[in-house]
Amino acid sequence: SRYLLQQVIGYGANGIVYLAYDHHMQSHLAIKQLNIKNLTDAERRIQLNEALHHQYVSGHPNIITLDSVMEGGNCLFLAMELCTEGDLFEYILARHSPPNHLHMRNLFLQILDSVEYCHAKGLYHRDLKPENIMMFDGGNTVKLTDFGLSTTESWSFDLGCGSGFYMSPECCNPSTDPKVPSGYSPQLNDIWSLGIILINLMCGQNPWKQAYLGDEAFDTYLSDSNYLKKTLNLTDSFHQLLKSILHINPAMRPSISAIRAQITKITQFT
Repeated sequence: SRYLLQQVIGYGANGIVYLAYDHHMQSHLAIKQLNIKNLTDAERRIQLNEALHHQYVSGHPNIITLDSVMEGGNCLFLAMELCTEGDLFEYILARHSPPNHLHMRNLFLQILDSVEYCHAKGLYHRDLKPENIMMFDGGNTVKLTDFGLSTTESWSFDLGCGSGFYMSPECCNPSTDPKVPSGYSPQLNDIWSLGIILINLMCGQNPWKQAYLGDEAFDTYLSDSNYLKKTLNLTDSFHQLLKSILHINPAMRPSISAIRAQITKITQFT
């Protein structure tokens, strides 16, 4: 066999990740095992989508490279680029001093590039969070991974899809207004998630537990336009950018290219 599984290095919601040795390339890589036995059709679709969608966008410098997909013994095996430096969540947690905002901005610009590339190919991630962004090159390069919840649909009815902290309000809260369509745009949901990731990078915290009506911090944000500025001690320019990304009306959120143009002009964040 080409690959030798050596040890378990991680557990995901959908499977186990192994450290493996590739005899052909004479190098190590990660192999993610996804169990496809005894699954509902919906669960099986998630597993297959993870492989197909990841393969579709593999090759961008800020997306984990997926080398091959194999099937056997009621499992899918995804052979992919090995990360030995952990994820962005761990990187943020390990900081002992105030963040270097210009370095954090550089990492965020790389995240923007990866998501823009996916969106340009008609793929929406729907689970953007620091845990799905891997670190490389001593903390200077980031790469997006885990496409298990991604979709090619431009409109979704999968409410509650993603991770609580990073989900948009329209993904969390079913519409109560008959004039507002139920469901949400996965593209604009991703934009919201990028805003929460940006707060994590620059401030080392989340602004609320969930953008859900009834979450005290989120409710305060809705009623007080300066809430983020006061609680996170933001500069005016950074506050204006965040308010636009985290606009309650998805149609008012900026494009990724507009976010890039704005953030490159900001030198002071807090």
